[in-house]
Amino acid sequence: MPPFDKANSSAFDYNYAVAERFSALCKPLNYLGITHFGYMKFFQDGTYLALSHDIPWIKAYFENNLVDQASSIYGGQKFSLFADALKPQSPYLWFLWPTQNDLGGCLSALYDYNIWHGINLTRKENDYLEVTYFATKKENPNVVNTYINNLEYLKKFIYYFKQNAPDLIDTSDLAKLAVQRSEVSSYDEYIKMEMANELARDQYKKFIDATATHKYYLGDAYSHEAISKREIECLIYLSRGKTAKEIGKIINISPRTVEFYLNNLKSKLKCTYTSQVVDIFYRSDLSEFANLLLD
Repeated sequence: MPPFDKANSSAFDYNYAVAERFSALCKPLNYLGITHFGYMKFFQDGTYLALSHDIPWIKAYFENNLVDQASSIYGGQKFSLFADALKPQSPYLWFLWPTQNDLGGCLSALYDYNIWHGINLTRKENDYLEVTYFATKKENPNVVNTYINNLEYLKKFIYYFKQNAPDLIDTSDLAKLAVQRSEVSSYDEYIKMEMANELARDQYKKFIDATATHKYYLGDAYSHEAISKREIECLIYLSRGKTAKEIGKIINISPRTVEFYLNNLKSKLKCTYTSQVVDIFYRSDLSEFANLLLD
């Protein structure tokens, strides 16, 4: 086994020092059948923060510089653990790990430590790439259904973790950071993938254009009342806590016009309050792809 780089040794010491507190923060994940959580920040200069409560795993990660082996060939296609860059609905881009154990690199190493059935959520901030991962043991493959059907729970946990551990993930102390050996940092690799996916994004735009509609319906109970695109835009932003003034500024109409659309919705859906309209929206299929209606 190769010796630690000095920076990686320091980064491991930090993990060891905070492992007990990190583990305590991860306890809520047990309710979801998730046994492993990791938090990472990647910077353009090749330094990175990697935190895990699994000390044997994180030790192997630093010693073998597995950060530079985070891509694998699977089924003839190259997968990256840093992004599935075609998820326009959320700031988080997610990636499900392949389950073969013969892929080599970082994935095989994870499986060697019985860390399986994982998902990565990646978010690009101004000057770093944030990557979190959730995983479990080999004997619990059904956890993948939890990821797919309850992705919001994972996002909620990330928020909870960051709110309760700002000092753990603060990187002003450079001793917390490890260093990649690769000439291309994971941050730069992500930017390259974003550029490479421009063509695919164009295909997504064509899909959106081809499935465009000018009237919407909020479920079978309201199938007799067509809702215009402007009305649905106002409703989506209202459901996110925006005021009429804020909505008007976003979609470039007056607050009074926003109120006009919202009153129309109340009338169409026979509601007394806009909160009732929002509740109907949340129970409709439209809420599942609301971001795609705001282009």
